[in-house]
Amino acid sequence: MDLRRRTGFGKAMIAVGLAVLMAACGSPPGTGADQAGQPSSTAQPWDGLDGAAREKALIDAAKREGELTVYSAFNDEQAMADAFTQKYGVKVNVYNANSETVLQRVVQESTAKKLGNDVLVAPATDMAAMETRGLLGSYSSSYRDAMPQAGKSAGWTGVRRLAFVAGYNTGKLTPDQLPADYAGFADPKWNGRISMEYSDIDWYATLRRYYQQRGMAPADITSMLGRIAANAKTAKGHTVQAELLAAGQFDVALSVYTQSIGRLTDKGAAVSFGEGTGHIVNPVVVRYDAGSVMRGTDNPAGAALYLDFQLGPDGAAVDQRLRALPPLPADHDPLAGADVIDLDVADFVAHRTEIADEYNQLITGS
Repeated sequence: MDLRRRTGFGKAMIAVGLAVLMAACGSPPGTGADQAGQPSSTAQPWDGLDGAAREKALIDAAKREGELTVYSAFNDEQAMADAFTQKYGVKVNVYNANSETVLQRVVQESTAKKLGNDVLVAPATDMAAMETRGLLGSYSSSYRDAMPQAGKSAGWTGVRRLAFVAGYNTGKLTPDQLPADYAGFADPKWNGRISMEYSDIDWYATLRRYYQQRGMAPADITSMLGRIAANAKTAKGHTVQAELLAAGQFDVALSVYTQSIGRLTDKGAAVSFGEGTGHIVNPVVVRYDAGSVMRGTDNPAGAALYLDFQLGPDGAAVDQRLRALPPLPADHDPLAGADVIDLDVADFVAHRTEIADEYNQLITGS
């Protein structure tokens, strides 16, 4: 258990450490992008096809290619891979680890001129580094076309939404006792009753942008967030934070994942984020897990088929079983009615170190 009350601790620098790793490794020989990080764009027989015709072309080619290898930072990637294999009969080998470890492996293999995977799945903020290095291949489909601009870049496509919500303990609060938006948590009445997660720099950056877009002055935003932080306990890890919420250690977790709340609810825990009540605290910050075909893969059809599967209804069904959010809202979307704002990946990556320093100062008070 890691529950802290505004005491000093290490900076939220995991993502920054990844950026340093990318810089330290340099650009591997022979893997530079075609144009400033743009993915390669070799034409494929299935390009321009859609629906059943595209699926058939991909299946036929994927079966000729053979086994597929996926490197993923998504904990439940094996469930997606198993469902894919069950449908198409193509075996998928999954390497699963945290994002920093996965991307370090990709960079090391690239430096050694060895391509070990066909598909990469990681947070979009980390995929940006792979895109800059020219390690990602091209992928096009009607599913990708349907994604919002915040959910795709030249080298990657969002395959899953991760939504930060204000989860609350239903044994302590009713939905109508929650503020309409996060500014309400600056009220002293929330002192000691709310929790912030120590590494949520992407949530913090997007929350600032939300209030900036609504005309709040930067100094006023800083003051508001400072008062919120002064009221907050700090937890390390979203799963731990959600479990502490269920245990009644605080009334509200300000940036818990919807999937953490959903899984606890399935186990009978007294937690919610307001789904279906008409009262979800605004804004809901969304960031994406992203997928990419690796540049130079010998299995381009299998890789494209795998992304099609993740982005389509079959992948959405797997996500829903896992309580994760599919990349595109479906009928009865858990976030329906909420004011949703997407993380600006490019801006976040450009200012990551500055944002991490600001957030660390905010939650430690030093």
